[in-house]
Amino acid sequence: MKKNNFYARVMKALGWQADSGPAPEQKCIILGVPHTSIADFLVSYFYYKSLGHVAHIMIKKEFFFWPLGPILRKFGCIPVDRRNGATVVRSVISEMEKAQGEFHLCIAPEGTRKPVKRWKMGYHAIARAMDCPVYLGYFNWGNKHISIGERFICTDDARADTELIQKKYEALHLVGKNPEGYVTHEERRVILYRIEGSIGIILNCFLMDQRDEFTSKKGIPQEKPIVNIIEAYIDGNHMLHLMLEEAMKACPRA
Repeated sequence: MKKNNFYARVMKALGWQADSGPAPEQKCIILGVPHTSIADFLVSYFYYKSLGHVAHIMIKKEFFFWPLGPILRKFGCIPVDRRNGATVVRSVISEMEKAQGEFHLCIAPEGTRKPVKRWKMGYHAIARAMDCPVYLGYFNWGNKHISIGERFICTDDARADTELIQKKYEALHLVGKNPEGYVTHEERRVILYRIEGSIGIILNCFLMDQRDEFTSKKGIPQEKPIVNIIEAYIDGNHMLHLMLEEAMKACPRA
């Protein structure tokens, strides 16, 4: 497809610079990070249209009523039932299989515009089912650079792949439209130290009572700093994970 000069002019007027062209494959997944604002969709849409292509995104099926539905489809949106993650994955796979020709699916692995550590892994299930690559796309509001990013081939270990992908993103030092909405692993570690005077102390005291038993069970070296043990414990405790996320929201950034 030819580049669309209108959208290219819009991107230039907004101050954005494209660091890459479109994905060469007929079908692929492009991750969109960091997702902190609805404006990410608009910039991504303009970017991919300026390259002469359409990036499809998932939208709640409730929005596909007339006359909005046809408009959303024109923008590359596909309806999904988000009440069940497995249903979403199956419906997206079905859409990609039925598509004649190119189908580039853009997914925000964070799953929300709020700061989160644990990314959703639906992208991985889709990529494996479709046997297609994943591109580590980004929109950096810090310098207004946008790209489909590095090409990544998923293995059969979704958790390990996601951890590796997050580390690759951390190395890019991206800035979101709303910076407080994007938290990397390292920032999360710093936040644990910052909140030591509140929830950190509670977790610390609680874990100290069970430290020997917990570290032995999880195979964590005894000499590890308490913050590492707290992180491991939180990862396995849903309620504490939610408590940490709430504390992160209230914690001032450096």
